[in-house]
Amino acid sequence: MRDVCLRTGHGGQDATGSWSDDGLRPDAFLEPYVRYPASRCWVVDDGAGTAAAARPAAGPGLLHDAGTLPDRMLDDASAPLPAHLHVDMLPELQRRGHGRRLMRALGESLAADGVPGVHLRVGDGNQVAVASCRRLGFDERHDDDGYLMTIASQRLAAL
Repeated sequence: MRDVCLRTGHGGQDATGSWSDDGLRPDAFLEPYVRYPASRCWVVDDGAGTAAAARPAAGPGLLHDAGTLPDRMLDDASAPLPAHLHVDMLPELQRRGHGRRLMRALGESLAADGVPGVHLRVGDGNQVAVASCRRLGFDERHDDDGYLMTIASQRLAAL
């Protein structure tokens, strides 16, 4: 999973070598989601290794309390849908239904626990992710930081 996080970490492209230490990106954007008890993680394995992961935190407080969610990532638009989501999908598994299945499982789990929905940020340069979110029915808002994509848990569960 650390490899997938790194290989999709630069706007959906390979982030290898973009930071001083290739381990920092998964430390920041993967480990909090798989180590804390209130978080969830779903993985698709293509038989040759991990190929996709969907990782929502139960809410921004979890990551903020852990020191991994900067205040700039919290805004009023995401407040009604508190679970923060990361999705990493290697190109060879895109457009094969894996993302939809991951999102459905996520929606079912969050809805069962009473979590109203999820949000994620997508940079302007990652139009593959923007298009995928649109196909799945995410609502979007564009601002100077890119796209804020949001969706209710019940809508995800119905995919």
